[in-house]
Amino acid sequence: MKWNARAGRGWTLWTAAAASLALLLTPQWAHAGAIASQADYGQEKQLVAANTTGGAALEAVATVRADSPLISSLPADELNNRLARLLAWVVRDYANSGELRLLSAAPEGANGAGQRNTRLHTLQKTYWLQNNSLYGGQALLEYVPALGRILSDSWRTKWEEKFASFCPDTESSVVVGEAPAYDGGRGAGEARCRLPQPSAWQMLRMRQYPRPGESDFDSRPTPIIGTDYPGDQNANMQIAPMGKTAARDLLKYGCLRQALLGHKDVASEMFDLALAQWDGSGFLEAKSRRDSADDDNGGATTIYWTRDLALAIMCANALGQGELERWGSHGQVVKASIEQKLWSAQSSSGGVWTNYCGEAGGGKCDHGGIPRFAKQTNEIAPLVLLAYGRNIWSK
Repeated sequence: MKWNARAGRGWTLWTAAAASLALLLTPQWAHAGAIASQADYGQEKQLVAANTTGGAALEAVATVRADSPLISSLPADELNNRLARLLAWVVRDYANSGELRLLSAAPEGANGAGQRNTRLHTLQKTYWLQNNSLYGGQALLEYVPALGRILSDSWRTKWEEKFASFCPDTESSVVVGEAPAYDGGRGAGEARCRLPQPSAWQMLRMRQYPRPGESDFDSRPTPIIGTDYPGDQNANMQIAPMGKTAARDLLKYGCLRQALLGHKDVASEMFDLALAQWDGSGFLEAKSRRDSADDDNGGATTIYWTRDLALAIMCANALGQGELERWGSHGQVVKASIEQKLWSAQSSSGGVWTNYCGEAGGGKCDHGGIPRFAKQTNEIAPLVLLAYGRNIWSK
């Protein structure tokens, strides 16, 4: 199945009818633990078309938003249209994967400067089970449930094929509203899921398999099926302290996990610490500072991570602050400022850039406020859809 995903074309057209049947050739509804039904596969083609070339995406967004506790600072029509474009972008990439039924690491295959290279081409054919398809499966479960069930089954099937010794239910599960196995969640009784339990202020150090930094990564045959995982091939785990100035760690591994466990006071403290890193343009963290780019006048423009904005919205929802105009125990941060920065990173094709600049400057930041190295990924896209969806973190 092929879609024209070129930036700027937005909604694309269904191509050859014969090619479109590829999605229906290998239904996985019969495998153990599957949640998708034969009926889900039967309507798959229709749902893909309706949510990419039709108006179903906008209807799906309106339904989910009606059940979301987040009151956005954006006008409802503008927000719903932005989310519908993003949803269509995700569904289109799901369709582009054909029989894999997974989500690509970098569907557009281009960076923030509109350039293509060998690495981006490889990433376009790379499918991270965690976190891309994990996050995407949950997002689609909310917006297009049948496709969400199929995608969830697909990534778990591939997990058993490629990473059978790894536990599929670890710390990334908190993003999709599930406790990790080490906290008594799904998989807790499995031998492969007997992982060390981090304390509230700890986390397991994540690694990627295969690692893009490996010298042979770009020469690997595609498609590449990979994943993030908190351990090595010998099941060795590294527990690390949670940085109290690291917004991503505090929001994802801290706030969301503690909210799921019912520890709202601790979750609130972590949310406050993350909000303390907000400088009016984004969340400062060590990686942001390393990625700062010199402008033409010799100054520096800080580069931020868009994912932190989506995670902050999730934590606000989890803590019951979604309807407030200011977030934090003392109303430290204006919600509208976070939303404004988030949506400034949406591309013309509907996806969301991984990074954005504090100010549009020279050097790395001369492309409408998007740094050259930024990508549109299926990590950030599902995160945004989840952030504006239902509160799945407050137990």
